[in-house]
Amino acid sequence: MQVMEFRLLGEVVLLDHGRTIDLGPAKQRCVLVALVLSGDHVVSVDQLVYRVWGEDPPQRARATLLSYLSRLRQVLAMTGAAGIVRRAGGYLLAVEHATVDLQRFHDLRDRARGRAIDDQRTAELLAEALHTWRGEALTGLSGDWAVAERDRLHQDRLNVECDLADALLRLGHGEDLVAELAARATKNPLNERVTGQYMEALYRAGRAADALEHYRHVRTRLVEELGTDPSPPLQELQQQILTMDPRLAGLRGTRQAAKPQQLPAAPQQFTGRNRELAALTAAVDAASERDTTVVIVAVAGTAGVGKTALALHWAHQVRGQYPDGQLYLNLRGYDPEEPLSPGQALDRFLRALGVSGDQIPQEVDERATRFRTEVSGRRMLIVLDNAGSVDQIRPLLPGTGTCLVLITSRDSLSGLVAVNGAHRLDLDLLPLTDAIALLSQLIGPRAEAEPDAVVALVGQCSRLPLALRVAAERANTHPTIPLADLVAELTDYQRRLDRLEIDGDGHATVHAVFSWSYQRLPAGVRRTFRLFALHPGTDIDPHAVAALARITVETARQHLETLTRAHLTHSAGPNRYGVHDLLRAYATHQAIVEDTEHERQEAVNRLLDHFVHTAAAAVTLVYRNDYHLERQRSGSSEPAISTQVFDNRTLATAWLDNEHANLVAVAADAARHGRSGHVIALSTTLRSHLFTTSRIADARTLHTLALALARETGDHSGQIHALHGLGFVHYNSGAYELSLDSFGQALTIARMASDRHGERVALNGLGHVHYICAQYELALARFNQTIIVARDIGHRSGELHALRLLGHIHCIQGRLEPALACFNQALTIARDVDDYSGELHALRGLGNVRHLQGRYGQAIECYRQSLAIARDTNNVNGQFEAILGLGRTYLATGQARQALAEQQTALSIVHGVGQLADQARAHDGLAHAHHALSHNDEARHHWDQALNIIIHLGLNNVEDLHINDLRDHLSNHQADRR
Repeated sequence: MQVMEFRLLGEVVLLDHGRTIDLGPAKQRCVLVALVLSGDHVVSVDQLVYRVWGEDPPQRARATLLSYLSRLRQVLAMTGAAGIVRRAGGYLLAVEHATVDLQRFHDLRDRARGRAIDDQRTAELLAEALHTWRGEALTGLSGDWAVAERDRLHQDRLNVECDLADALLRLGHGEDLVAELAARATKNPLNERVTGQYMEALYRAGRAADALEHYRHVRTRLVEELGTDPSPPLQELQQQILTMDPRLAGLRGTRQAAKPQQLPAAPQQFTGRNRELAALTAAVDAASERDTTVVIVAVAGTAGVGKTALALHWAHQVRGQYPDGQLYLNLRGYDPEEPLSPGQALDRFLRALGVSGDQIPQEVDERATRFRTEVSGRRMLIVLDNAGSVDQIRPLLPGTGTCLVLITSRDSLSGLVAVNGAHRLDLDLLPLTDAIALLSQLIGPRAEAEPDAVVALVGQCSRLPLALRVAAERANTHPTIPLADLVAELTDYQRRLDRLEIDGDGHATVHAVFSWSYQRLPAGVRRTFRLFALHPGTDIDPHAVAALARITVETARQHLETLTRAHLTHSAGPNRYGVHDLLRAYATHQAIVEDTEHERQEAVNRLLDHFVHTAAAAVTLVYRNDYHLERQRSGSSEPAISTQVFDNRTLATAWLDNEHANLVAVAADAARHGRSGHVIALSTTLRSHLFTTSRIADARTLHTLALALARETGDHSGQIHALHGLGFVHYNSGAYELSLDSFGQALTIARMASDRHGERVALNGLGHVHYICAQYELALARFNQTIIVARDIGHRSGELHALRLLGHIHCIQGRLEPALACFNQALTIARDVDDYSGELHALRGLGNVRHLQGRYGQAIECYRQSLAIARDTNNVNGQFEAILGLGRTYLATGQARQALAEQQTALSIVHGVGQLADQARAHDGLAHAHHALSHNDEARHHWDQALNIIIHLGLNNVEDLHINDLRDHLSNHQADRR
């Protein structure tokens, strides 16, 4: 018996050594089930809310959810059964698979469907799998999501029951199955698989008339209720019963037939692909969940990626498992020659199987039927290479599970996967180590002498096997020329494709093999592919493509799906697409050839407009900072047609995270081409986001570019906000003199231009620097000035942020009641204007006051609320401050180990973003926690670190951390050691 066991296949229960653990009310149990059923995948807060409460959750659903998660964490921590882990974007349950009854059910089912075991063992494993069920799945849970999951699980169970019935029928059972199958047929009257099993069992029990009567009954219901006849397999079973076909009793005729051996030679110098080879083997060994038993594996990928080489290499490894022969055809789906038609392919297969020409039917359907008859019951490997479409493949599929069909195609063959149950292996570019190994093997000893050149060549060839082989041949043709010279020759991005070709062999020319895929596309999709290359970022979504091509988002999505099916683009994440460098070079070449310079420039302008307007929409929703909207700064005055609309803060935050690298890339590209308006707009719009998420290096790059362009064009407002952004870059880096200089310049320009908004921004920045430098009187003056300006111009978010910083200063100086008033005012404003950043910082300030007042329970609650908002909005600084506060409060209440864990988390956050002053505070918190636990060496280490940082920054204190206190701690610690 399992020590710990999660039971879902019946009443939802957690057992600990056989003892039932209380999991709380039904909705709390639903949270746990939602996490268990998601396996190793992160579940977002919005998804959890939907799964528990449905489409219309109560107002405080998120808060209640956090409470449920906290209680479940406590329950699971006591048992040691699992842990609820917070990840970027949501939560997951870390649990051993063997402790979940559903996972054991799936494991037993999968083992039973393996091709290497006999029917007797299959039946035993399936029976054991069904034994894990104890009633109706998820008993006690209600709601739309729970009902849908319950239905899905019961369908899984029915599939396994049918698998077991099939195995028992193959073992010769019949009459003993009638009662069970009769009940199943009654419960699933229109399930044709169950119907067929019941009819076969009746026939074997000597009740052929009952079997035929049941068929007539089912056929009548299908016609009346669904307007359809029984499927061909069920009709065939009826005919077998009518003719008393001996095969129903397990009898098979035998005949001699040809054993074709058509596999081409295995590829020479095949390298790597161990993961893919293992996946092919696993796909064949493991059963698939489909009605038909024929095994179909499709290897899909872009031109030149090595699909045929992989297929043939693996086919030679497994050919011994198919003693009745191997069939092979190049279907020429992507080829300068005409593709083979299904009729032509079937003719070749039938002749290879020994069927004489006069016996081959003329109609394609009849040829397909004859082919299925010829291979029925035979263990054969059938390789369909370079397939162009699903329609070209389907007539060539056998009807028996004894055959394996291995297909290669540049198309994704989605229809084959969806309808015929094929398993698709998407072949990606070679991993870097494998690509280096292949090129080194092809070139020989010269590669060892020039390893850097080999790595550079691999990058220039985009790790594409065909390109690597062509480059190696080019190197071997000129053995006296250094590889570094070949690298220099391929450096030109546009001329690279021309160099990667072998004269006289169209199949060994990268440009040519790309063109065969490109020319098959519709005209509109070809245009989208060309314009894709104008995007300077690493990946793209349908909205950005819609902007580039001036098409609707839905059309863009359809074009991208078409390109992905053709493997001219690849999936780079959910709803995101990428293209490797050689394909980008090909697309760029085609854009230059087929599109005018004006068309290309207009496309880039539309893309930049899209990013500026969508970034503004996202930042407004996440940060409620509306200044960047006061002056739209892009090449167009109206939002782009593809501007995204975000339904909630989570989606907006996700967009900013997903597009971060692209936003920086397009800004840099726009700066290189003199598009100052777009660069300044992105700098202004993204300022709060870059600061809040501590992306310091990118902020420095973007704001520096914007400042240079704003000065060049005389844009005063642009200069103010670029200087403000740079001021906070220097602030986060500990360069406080530079920070003061940047904010001071911004203030001078703002006052000269009578820009009150810019004045508020600059005053606020100056106040921050004075605050961190412990120049509290100067900070008070700047923040009071900020409040006056903010109230004058009606900028409530500006007012609240100045108020909460005034509160921190009062707190540090021991004026707790004024501090409390400032934080409460800030919190009220934040909630009035939906400023989430202001809300989390005001809550953190209130936590600090309650901590100093000794009201530790209230402090912890404030910190927790602040942390929840910070995590939801990906506010790194907010997370650090809340966790630091929790650690201090836990220490004050005697929970030193919990304090240590929180402070370690706080330090890991600021280590990742390089905020030196905050690192000092985290080290101090860790030192106090270690000291409380009598970890004296660790305490000294962390106080040393904190002291060194403060000395490096040239400060006497950071907030409430004073340099003299650190020296006292170290001195006292040294005295204790003596």
